[in-house]
Amino acid sequence: PIATIVNLTGTFLDWNNGESTFAPEITLKQYVLVSFVPLILATFYTIPWKILDNTIREMEPFYQLSQPGGATAENSLCLDYATSFLFTTPFKSIRNGHAIVLWSSLTSLAVIFLPSLVSEALFVSTTGICTPDVRDRNCHSVWAVYPKLIRAIQALLSFIAVLLILMIIYGYRRNSGVYSEPLSIAGLASLLSNSSVLETFQMIDSTTKKRELQRLLAGKRFAISEKSPSDLDRTAEEDVMKPRLRISRVWCDIRLKLYYYLAIFFLGGLFILITFYFFTRGDSGFELWMDSGTYGLRFAWTGLGTAIKLFFNYLDQGKSISNLRRNEPYHRLLLGSSQPEDSILVPVYMSPFSAIIPSFRSRHFLVSLVCFASVLAEFLPICLGNIPYTPSLTYHAFVTCSILSMIILLFMMACIVVLILRPRRRVRPLPRRTDTLASICCYVAAGESVEGSAIGMLDQLSGLSKNGTTERDNVVIERGGLYAMGIIKGDGLRVDCDGRITRLW
Repeated sequence: PIATIVNLTGTFLDWNNGESTFAPEITLKQYVLVSFVPLILATFYTIPWKILDNTIREMEPFYQLSQPGGATAENSLCLDYATSFLFTTPFKSIRNGHAIVLWSSLTSLAVIFLPSLVSEALFVSTTGICTPDVRDRNCHSVWAVYPKLIRAIQALLSFIAVLLILMIIYGYRRNSGVYSEPLSIAGLASLLSNSSVLETFQMIDSTTKKRELQRLLAGKRFAISEKSPSDLDRTAEEDVMKPRLRISRVWCDIRLKLYYYLAIFFLGGLFILITFYFFTRGDSGFELWMDSGTYGLRFAWTGLGTAIKLFFNYLDQGKSISNLRRNEPYHRLLLGSSQPEDSILVPVYMSPFSAIIPSFRSRHFLVSLVCFASVLAEFLPICLGNIPYTPSLTYHAFVTCSILSMIILLFMMACIVVLILRPRRRVRPLPRRTDTLASICCYVAAGESVEGSAIGMLDQLSGLSKNGTTERDNVVIERGGLYAMGIIKGDGLRVDCDGRITRLW
């Protein structure tokens, strides 16, 4: 055939001799290959890119610190790429001149559109007369493509390949300057323990707000070196500020609950819509649109699934108030007497896939539950994209995808209900988010242990910055200490050994 023609009467093939014939009927195997496999592959394709982008954004401050001469606080300790919204990260990276973050964020943005494009580029169409009342002998399913969308996908994949090559070339000689995982509390504290910058953070009030902290560190340079984990001129005493107002716990609770209620409203509305479409056989405008097989229908539903995935991921990873994965170790410390493997040794996981089992083992059951819901949300575009019923869609596929979509949405809503109803003591707001290295440094920079008092966490971690992750963690666990986050007399809110905490926050 030299061309494929799709119109209201069916799908036809044009041949060299000028004849046109109906497209041949596809087999069940071909049906699965067209309707599900491309969408599944596109969904799985987005996962490693998301992990790569998260890793680059989390580690970028350390790469900046390891440059010759170091970097200013604005370009290192105060960077908040890790929790930035995906669509704003490229603009932030351009402003800061961080090319590799720009390329990785553009890659993550590009792969977001792949499932929606794939859902329309390859599809199953019908030929002949195929209606509920009339079906002629030529009514059967055929394999069809939209060439323009195929070209768009090829262009998108080529764009991603170019960005990947640039990241490999640019990152080949980059060095983070660290020997072990630095994103846990213990990892950063081990870098800070023998540093000349420690005294600077000890002079800053630990409850200082984020903007005030950025102002205090503005223009000063930091570096990671072989001689000492970091280097910084001491901040002048007159620059140190007290917080103007402690963050309102009531206001934090209100904002958090509003976010949860918005999620319940959005997910519940979609659940009701799918349930209505699944159990009714009416002729309302919505049902006629869903049954029309209009071009862009699958694109819209697949895109809706992608939007829900991003929305729910923002719940446990983004710059939301909850940010469960990042904040859970601090919540454990705020309760006092926490084991190191449940708190200071917990790393920042780059994806919900890698966080489920370790969080469950560490008894962070709520984090594990929400991460599992995030994993299910990754596959929601596949299910939603096959809900609109057409003659080319098998009834079993329609039923399976509809039921799976409803189950996933119910599970996600159940997770949010648990978050709303969880005991108040489990939600203790900190004066500022832990989304920058500077913010965490202020929390862990406890004062030196005085003679006769308990040994501090920084003293225990001294000299471990050049150990591997496993070796460092084993040393901390073997020491058998407990840790907490609370008020140290004369030193403010800090993370330290349990024996040094005067009272909990």
